[in-house]
Amino acid sequence: MDKSRTIGEWERMVSGRLYTPTDPEIAKRHRVGMRRCDRFNRLPLWRTKTKQRALERLIPSAKGKNFEAFAPFYCEYGVNIYVGRNCFVNYNSVFLDVAPITLGDNVLIGPNVTLTTPNHPFIAEERAYTDYPNGCHALEYAEPITIGDHCWLCAGATVCGGVTIGAGSIIAFSPLLIRLLADEPYYEAWQYIPLLTLSMAAAAFSNFMGSVYVVTKKSSVSFWTSLIGALINIGLNLWLIPRIGIQGAAAATFASCLAVFLVRTVSTRRLLPFSLSSRKLVLGISALLVQTAFILLRWPGWIAAQALSLTFLFLLGLPAILSTAQVVLHRK
Repeated sequence: MDKSRTIGEWERMVSGRLYTPTDPEIAKRHRVGMRRCDRFNRLPLWRTKTKQRALERLIPSAKGKNFEAFAPFYCEYGVNIYVGRNCFVNYNSVFLDVAPITLGDNVLIGPNVTLTTPNHPFIAEERAYTDYPNGCHALEYAEPITIGDHCWLCAGATVCGGVTIGAGSIIAFSPLLIRLLADEPYYEAWQYIPLLTLSMAAAAFSNFMGSVYVVTKKSSVSFWTSLIGALINIGLNLWLIPRIGIQGAAAATFASCLAVFLVRTVSTRRLLPFSLSSRKLVLGISALLVQTAFILLRWPGWIAAQALSLTFLFLLGLPAILSTAQVVLHRK
């Protein structure tokens, strides 16, 4: 007997198998999730405690995690969203949680970000409405999304199902990725990826901090902090490019983005106090810097350094992974 036929459509849905979207149990849970989401969005800001309780009722894994989401926030079920500690979601974000969406600790989500797990069969006949024993309907499936510790998704980003995000992996596999994706004349471009990846991460964090200035109506501070970063970038470009070439531009970009992030971190916490795991942040950045130094300079043991750095980053985020797994297994 095929055991896959004995499980319910809900279990098929969250496990990434083809499922029937019109199934009564799924429809019922969907209505509950949509009602809870609507209630959270309709509650006024001055009812702070009630609004937070409504958010934690919508997303049960958020209870006791210092999780914050600015309304409007949209999701389908809520129970398929698993959050770590100290996560923040900005205005107008959409989490289509047909399959599990997992956020690690200290994840920052910018405004208008979409995390979409649903998918449809690529073959037209398979996704068309068809007569089945349980009625006429289409088939769908979904793939999970995992955002690692300390990740930041900037405004307007879209992440599709089946994606796991982590800067360390991009750095470690940059030579292989360029070898596979680019022609031979462009292979040397891989050496700019590590520092540009660090720059992207630092810029994302600083952009998130900048959203605090918008909320608190201090946009002039955003301008001055950006100006500080621009001046640092220009100065370092003038100094580094004559000495180390194009790599100097990448290094200047990272240094300026990191400087803006640090300045804004100090500044914004005076305007809007929030929790920040400085220890994990420093350890994570240090591991990425070690990775970058070893892979760019090709020091002895650079391959081992990549493996150790990735292992360390994994262990750093392991508590959040285990916590999420515990929640998922407990629910099952």
